[in-house]
Amino acid sequence: MHFLDKHLVLFKNFYLMVLGLTIPFYLMSFGASSHQFAPPVVDLISLTAIVIAFVSMMTYLRFKNRSGLLYRLVQVIVTVTLLLTAYGGIRVFMYVIQFDYGNDTGVIIRGLSYFIPLLFTLSTVVILLELFKKRM
Repeated sequence: MHFLDKHLVLFKNFYLMVLGLTIPFYLMSFGASSHQFAPPVVDLISLTAIVIAFVSMMTYLRFKNRSGLLYRLVQVIVTVTLLLTAYGGIRVFMYVIQFDYGNDTGVIIRGLSYFIPLLFTLSTVVILLELFKKRM
C-alpha cells in the first residue's frame, strides 16, 4: 500500500486527464466521420456519466478535508461514478483486445491502446481504495 499512497496524486491526475480528454476526443472523432451529429443513446448516457464523474471528482478533491452531509453525498456520488468508470475502462480494454488492427499499426500504438485503459482502470481502483480507507 505504500506504493499506492506515494503515487496517489499521479493516479488522480491521470484519471481526471483521461476523463477530461474523453469527451473532446469523442466529439472530434464523431465530427470527423462527416455524419450528422446524432450520437446513439448509449453514447449519450456514457458521456453524461463521464461528465458527472469528472465534476464529482473535482468537487471531491476541492472539498476533501470537509465533513458533513453534503460531503458524504459527494463521496457517495464519487464512489458510484468510480465504479461506473472502472467498468467502462474494463469494457474499453476488452474492446481493444478484440479489435482487428490489421498489419498497418505500429507497436507503440498497440501498446498505448492496451496500456491506457489498464492504467485508467488501475487508477479508479486505487482511488476507490483510498476512499474506503479514508472512511474507516
